[in-house]
Amino acid sequence: MMDFGARLCVARSPRCGECPVRAQCAWAGDTTVEDPAPASAGASKPQARFEGSDRQARGRAMRALNEGGRTRQELVAAMALSDDAPRALALIDALVREGLVTEESALLRLP
Repeated sequence: MMDFGARLCVARSPRCGECPVRAQCAWAGDTTVEDPAPASAGASKPQARFEGSDRQARGRAMRALNEGGRTRQELVAAMALSDDAPRALALIDALVREGLVTEESALLRLP
């Protein structure tokens, strides 16, 4: 997710028009609204362990898709979850539902 955000959500030159989650973003297109990230950084709860987490697997998926389209099977392998394919497929489905990944002709891609 952070790699994805770093590509589009840049303070100096945000690319809000290209962002698939801009409809839910309070900051999109209106930089007079205070960026919520700095305020929430100190108030966040401690994060769960990263190694082996869904966040890590989703990040691996986004990194792989940044290099080009992948089939579901290829993406499961890139996520290093071949031993837990149902979990990997559920994470892929969530990325598609969230609009962070598109699926066309059996290929998953970044929007």
